[in-house]
Amino acid sequence: MKKEQILTELKQLLFAKKLNIQEVDEINRILQSCYADELQPKKKKIFLINFLNSFWNYDTSEYIQNKILHGQRIGRRYCYEQIRMIKYWKCFFSEDKTIDSITPEELVEFERFLKRITTQHGKPLRNETINNIIKCGKGALKWAVKKQYISHNPCDCLTSFSIHHRERGVLSSYELKKLFSKGLWSDIRVKAASMLSVCSGMRIGEILALRKCDIDEKYIYVNHSWGAMFGLTPPKNGFTRKIPLYPEIKEILTELINSNPHEEFYKTDNAYVFWGISNLRPASDDLIRKGFYKALTTIGISEEERRKRNIVFHSWRHYHATELTSRCSEHSAQVVLGHLTPLMTKHYSNHRTDRDLENVRKAMLPVVKSVFS
Repeated sequence: MKKEQILTELKQLLFAKKLNIQEVDEINRILQSCYADELQPKKKKIFLINFLNSFWNYDTSEYIQNKILHGQRIGRRYCYEQIRMIKYWKCFFSEDKTIDSITPEELVEFERFLKRITTQHGKPLRNETINNIIKCGKGALKWAVKKQYISHNPCDCLTSFSIHHRERGVLSSYELKKLFSKGLWSDIRVKAASMLSVCSGMRIGEILALRKCDIDEKYIYVNHSWGAMFGLTPPKNGFTRKIPLYPEIKEILTELINSNPHEEFYKTDNAYVFWGISNLRPASDDLIRKGFYKALTTIGISEEERRKRNIVFHSWRHYHATELTSRCSEHSAQVVLGHLTPLMTKHYSNHRTDRDLENVRKAMLPVVKSVFS
């Protein structure tokens, strides 16, 4: 009903000599109909870029605090990586773009925009990176739907880009033996990190995070990972684990601990095994990676060949996983590689885990003897 018509009806009723209760109710109904829009509270505008920044703020986000409250894991590093993705949204969407005004058509154009972007090296963004950029906004808008800020998630219309991971290169058995018998190492920390990764499959962040208290006579306890920005954090997937310690590895780690130049600190349990320039920080991952690549050149694997074969420090983990899975059960391999899911963890007791560790020790012992003897 038009506003003019409503007012006309109201006037007619007011001009009446007497108003009964029904007429009073009718006046009330007409007034409510006339001013319904004015009476309804206006929805607060939620601007997209501001919303994304606040959503991924580890310390203040309602979403993150809610996950932590319910015992769900989410790390600062992950949130930091999501915040880094917001710059792409900011390049395409204006500062005054609200979350309730985003259309599927705009998001498709956003995808095309991302496909046109090139990196500082002149290469296009990888499909995996584009998926992560979209995921950054999609997760936030999903929460907005849950909170009834918007009625639906416009990102639901999008299709993920296919991902083709380049296979990691690994050294042959001959190259591996040659590297540790004839290769030249610029730093004992580089050699020790490489030996440890070969025998354990540990990630570089887990290696750098090792402290004296994480090592005993039989095992290494992977309790943390190290990152230059966030320091000590839980290992990837959030699970601590222990792995067999072989005499050859124990020997070089002991030598490394005793070579710690921070005399006032190296004897304490919290001292980093892979010490750095400060007693508060371990060595940098850059030192380990570059030292490894330099050692490869001393056995005839040039930088060009290394790149072509895609041999990186993480290749040690792939080598270890390949050897291990071919020599023992899948579950035993998962125990030391840190691939256990929470459901699997609940199903296996500590006794079963210890047995798995002994299976791993026996399975990898011939490899360790072959490479390092």
